[in-house]
Amino acid sequence: MKSILVRGAFIVTQNEVRQVVKGDILVEDGRIAAIGTPMELTATGAGLTKISVRTEGECLAKPGADFPAARQTQRQEDYFIYFSTDVGPTVSALIAYINAQGDPLVDLRVERPTLEDRFLEITTKGAVR
Repeated sequence: MKSILVRGAFIVTQNEVRQVVKGDILVEDGRIAAIGTPMELTATGAGLTKISVRTEGECLAKPGADFPAARQTQRQEDYFIYFSTDVGPTVSALIAYINAQGDPLVDLRVERPTLEDRFLEITTKGAVR
């Protein structure tokens, strides 16, 4: 490596870093805020997983249609959207509930936070890292 020490900090080239680190490095205020592949970075943090569900009927609009780890719920056109801290139990409970109600499932989408969402979370002061 062709690194040099300047006032207690190493200065390295991007190519030198890529030889050592597999993945991306997010730097904030001159320090490493996070290291990992895009998949690793988006799978961590406080970001909630978005679960969009559409059924033929209105079973999800009924009172008491609550699901484990779902922290936020909203309706957008024909979809019910849940934001979950633990997608497995939420999706399992959603499917079981929809089946028990006899309401055919039309669409189910699970979306992790994007790399841009994680970048903003990591670089925002006071955010969970």
